[in-house]
Amino acid sequence: MRKTSLICLSHFLPYVQIPLGEKEEDEHEPEEEDEHEPEEEDEHEPEHEDDEHENDKSDAGNGNDQLTMKKKNDEDDDDGDEESGDGEDITEEEKEQAEQFDFDKLMANMPMVNMEDNDEVEKRINEAILPHERNSMELSREIEEAIISAFPTNDRVVDDMENDPAVKRCVETYRQHVRTLIKSLAHFMLAAISRDGLPRGMRGWFLYIVANATEECRERLLNLLTHPSIQQLGLQYRLGQPVWWPTMLDSIRPRIDTKRAQESDDAVTAYIAVGHRSDTIHYLYNGSGTSLDPRAPLVGEAARMAGHDKILALDADDMVRRRREPQTSSDKAILLAHVLLARSKESFFLPSQRYPVDTGDPTDPIPGICAALALYAENINAILFSSLTVNHVPRSASAWSFIHISRFLIEKFRGAGLPCSPWNGANVVLPITQVPNAIWKLLKANIRAEISSTLNEKLRQYFTKRGQSTLRRSVCLGMLDSEHLPTTELYIKAMRLLYAEILAEHGRKYRTYHEDRTLRLIVLWVAIIYEAESCSIVMPPEEDDDEDRYRLEESAINWTNVALKAQEVAPLDLRDDYSEDDCEKLYKAGKSFFFNRNVLIRSNWNRLRYGLPKKIAKSSSMMRHPASIKARIRHICQVFVYQHMKLQGLIRESAMEMQIKPNTQTPRVLSTRVVDQLKRDISLCDSVQVVRGAWEDAALGALINGELFRACKLLEDGLSPAAARSWERLEELDSEWAAPRTKGDCIMADVEAQQDTRRWDPNSLPPDHDDNEDKLQSLLNNHTKPVEVFQAKERASQHRSEAKAAAASATKDSHPDDDDDQPFELCDQHFEPLQTRLFDVKKASGRQSSQGRSAPRKAKAKDAVEHAPPNTGTCSECGAVSNNLAEHKENCRGRC
Repeated sequence: MRKTSLICLSHFLPYVQIPLGEKEEDEHEPEEEDEHEPEEEDEHEPEHEDDEHENDKSDAGNGNDQLTMKKKNDEDDDDGDEESGDGEDITEEEKEQAEQFDFDKLMANMPMVNMEDNDEVEKRINEAILPHERNSMELSREIEEAIISAFPTNDRVVDDMENDPAVKRCVETYRQHVRTLIKSLAHFMLAAISRDGLPRGMRGWFLYIVANATEECRERLLNLLTHPSIQQLGLQYRLGQPVWWPTMLDSIRPRIDTKRAQESDDAVTAYIAVGHRSDTIHYLYNGSGTSLDPRAPLVGEAARMAGHDKILALDADDMVRRRREPQTSSDKAILLAHVLLARSKESFFLPSQRYPVDTGDPTDPIPGICAALALYAENINAILFSSLTVNHVPRSASAWSFIHISRFLIEKFRGAGLPCSPWNGANVVLPITQVPNAIWKLLKANIRAEISSTLNEKLRQYFTKRGQSTLRRSVCLGMLDSEHLPTTELYIKAMRLLYAEILAEHGRKYRTYHEDRTLRLIVLWVAIIYEAESCSIVMPPEEDDDEDRYRLEESAINWTNVALKAQEVAPLDLRDDYSEDDCEKLYKAGKSFFFNRNVLIRSNWNRLRYGLPKKIAKSSSMMRHPASIKARIRHICQVFVYQHMKLQGLIRESAMEMQIKPNTQTPRVLSTRVVDQLKRDISLCDSVQVVRGAWEDAALGALINGELFRACKLLEDGLSPAAARSWERLEELDSEWAAPRTKGDCIMADVEAQQDTRRWDPNSLPPDHDDNEDKLQSLLNNHTKPVEVFQAKERASQHRSEAKAAAASATKDSHPDDDDDQPFELCDQHFEPLQTRLFDVKKASGRQSSQGRSAPRKAKAKDAVEHAPPNTGTCSECGAVSNNLAEHKENCRGRC
């Protein structure tokens, strides 16, 4: 595949800097799921995998630097213009996708797409996205009418425009600029053909833009961006001027008062921020506020402005210091734009497109549709104003590719007819390169409604018949297939959310796959601990045991007694799963080994001594792999699955995609080959350290099986020929393929020193220039504001009241001797959650590696390839503790 290199890209963009070094990719902990939402884990998949369709957990937002203004329980901007252009939250996979973005191929495809042929456009849309995706994203006439009907017609100001040819000409010029940008974006995405060739953050944009690529939909987009009650005609009049000057927006009213954000009405907004540093230096920033968190008293614009106001209250030099060495999430929330606005003598915020939203009805789709429109408007505005900063050095090398893509798109789409921008841009990347939460939520809401209408009764019948507190993947797939619904991750998650609501109606809580698996082991071990202490077959940890483990005589366990106790303490829906044989089989299963070994640590043993904990961690903090090794495992699995399917004649090839038939059995036999290949690969790189037992570890096997399953699912969905080429053969590796990247260009200098500051010449305006201030003021004065809506505060207050009532009820029903509210998870001797590393990669500074699977942060290890576990009386083969290891090993039956 031919790709445009960074050097080649600099031909299009002369100001592109070639990065000199790269930042080491830190491992990213997945964010916690919403407490009301069950996870998407299952036995066939590795834990914590994001949906291929979206990046729900790493929602990097819509913007341009790094903004994560989130409180613990009050996500005031869960999908506003949270920005990650400086790269801290960019994963290795996302970085590689951006670097591999094939500009040459896409640009060569654009002339092949005839945007004037409606039939061709329709055909390309149907080939690019699925029907349910189009239904979720497309702006229908009914949606357009529902949104517009909530606004005043603003006939008076429209009449003013119609009666003044100069004003009308400027407004029509501006709207033509927007129309051209909308069409160009649609043209670009249709030329991409498939989402597979795009960086992950752009795939949601692909769905939305393609779904609205017809001429009819593009005109609806134009209307919903430039309706006089959504975007003031005074602003449109200014932006349609043949020449722009830096103070041209200063007279626009009303401005957004950031200091009164708490009093603002509910609206989602694309906004503009302007800063005047001097007569010659001026800044402009584009953003959006689109959050619709039902728990937050502020939504959209108000939430975003409250966040901006908090940061802008800081001293500019303090901002620079915090950005240079960010220590907290608050430090990372400081944008380049904040520093530039703080340096300005005057700065202000203006609404560009504003959509009041009534969030009182959670089933109403219109607020979510307006949020997506505000986000789309932000992207249009960023291109229109050319508001990207020039020659900015990001805080992470991972951001370079996204910056290059953004600059390329600005260069491509900002037509020659647009005036030169007199401002210095304060955005770092375009929203279109970032995960669009507001857009993905349209898809999820549509799927949720479809699932509720088609599978609600089946799920209720399943609960009545089975009474289980979890919904297995196989059950989900069977029900979806019976209703001819897509068997995608989003549909499975929607089913589990609905099933969780059904459980809640009966006073039950949904258990994620991790919770269910952990609970089964906890029940078993509560019974084993009771039996061991009752029969005195356990001894306390020895004084010199650094890991503080109890010593259990496994051979003396009476499984009949264990089964009786387990059935006594197990939840009702699990009691039938604890026969004598079931208990012994669960204990000896390979997947139980890690739990069996570490539950013997005193802190874990003592917590289970008195019965089941009230809460269990919803997800595991275990099994962390360096990003490079995880990516290699995934690549090996993809190549081996593709080669296997092709050898078996199971791949159907066409000009558009490579595909296998649905429900093709996952070739688990390949897992041994994957391990062998990974061994060879890791042997090339001296930087990788492997803990003893890693190659036989059941968790590694589960991860590989999950990746094999995932590869099959991707093949079922279909691969473009370009994507399939990367599956045909393994990429060659060098001796440093897994080594961490250096931090060569990540030391941040003064934020302003990185720009070629654009200086405005006050004498550059033509002699006959007239700012037509009187006409502008007439348009502003005759504008009729939409009706304000105040629902968020009341809704959040109701949510808090319900939460307090539930908490009070739980407290009333609880026993004073109940364990604390900390969810149970395996901890080390220091009460820190255990985190697993089977592989470790040495940093250039000689970072010490972990000793094994337990608590790598506390372990002390030498720079050896394999490490022997400490002598704690624990059998390395099965995890049992014995006073006489030699005698035990003669009879040891291993972990299986």
